[in-house]
Amino acid sequence: MDTTASTTTAAPSNPFGQPMSNGTAAQAANPFGQPQAQLGGAGAAPAAAGAAAAAAKGTPGNPYAPNSTKQHPPYDSYANRVGAKLVRFKGQPVMYKDAATPGLRLPDGSFRKIWFPNGPPAYYRGTEPEDPASYTDEVKKAYADMHANGRFLGAMPEVPPLREDCVWDF
Repeated sequence: MDTTASTTTAAPSNPFGQPMSNGTAAQAANPFGQPQAQLGGAGAAPAAAGAAAAAAKGTPGNPYAPNSTKQHPPYDSYANRVGAKLVRFKGQPVMYKDAATPGLRLPDGSFRKIWFPNGPPAYYRGTEPEDPASYTDEVKKAYADMHANGRFLGAMPEVPPLREDCVWDF
C-alpha cells in the first residue's frame, strides 16, 4: 500500500446520482420537470408578512369582525379544488349530488351536504347582535360548552350565538 500518494477529499457521493449542493450553488435540474421552490430566503418573509397583514384587515374569507381576535383557518387547510370543482373537504373525497351540490358520502352511505363549499361568508355588520347586554355570562358559558363538547350540556340559549362563536367549515 502506497502512503505517499496525495490525499484529496472527494465530495460526498449522493446515492441518487445527482451532485449534492450546499444551497448556494446552482441547483441541479429537477428530474420531475417542475421548478424547485427556494425555502426561506429573501422572498419568503415579505410574502408571509403580506398574508398576515391581509388577514388582520378583515379580508374576504375571514368571517369575523375586523377587530376580532379569532381567525378562521385558511380555506386551503381544509378544502382542495381542481379548477372550480371542490374535490376534497376535510381530507375526504367530495361527491356531487345533482351536479351542483357538493357533499360527503358518510360511512352508512348517506349524503351530507357541504354548506359553505366556497369558504366562509364575508363579515357583515348586520349579523352582530343589537343588544349585547343579552349575552350574559350564562349564555356565553353555554356557547363555550357547546363549542367544546359539540352539543349543549343544558338548555340551548334563546339568543343566537355571537358571530365569533360560529365556525364555517361544515
